[in-house]
Amino acid sequence: MIRLVVFAAVAAMVYVIVKRYTPEFAAFSELFAVVAVLLFLLPDLLSLLNFTQDFFDAAGVERDYFIVLMKITGIAILTQFASDTCRDCGEAALASQAEFAGKVLMVVSAMPVIKAVIQTAFALFENG
Repeated sequence: MIRLVVFAAVAAMVYVIVKRYTPEFAAFSELFAVVAVLLFLLPDLLSLLNFTQDFFDAAGVERDYFIVLMKITGIAILTQFASDTCRDCGEAALASQAEFAGKVLMVVSAMPVIKAVIQTAFALFENG
């Protein structure tokens, strides 16, 4: 954890220096730092993924729902990353569009779960 904090601080300093002298490369230095942090966290993310999958299996939840949950989580993370990167580059309108696209993709990805919930509700009303 300490290494990650030190790396982030050094990366922020490098970003500020690069932005001052060669602003056209600042976004690349930031992108490199973000990807490096994600790669550093990858083992922990995989551990979390395995834990969540085991939890869903133990609870008897269908694997399809777990896959939908992971898709939506991935879309949310990537959307936030894209939006933050666009804002850092001064592109607020593009950042907003990236957020909107992410929301639409999350709803589309959740459609199988929404359909199952609606079908279950109708079945309960018919039998009730």
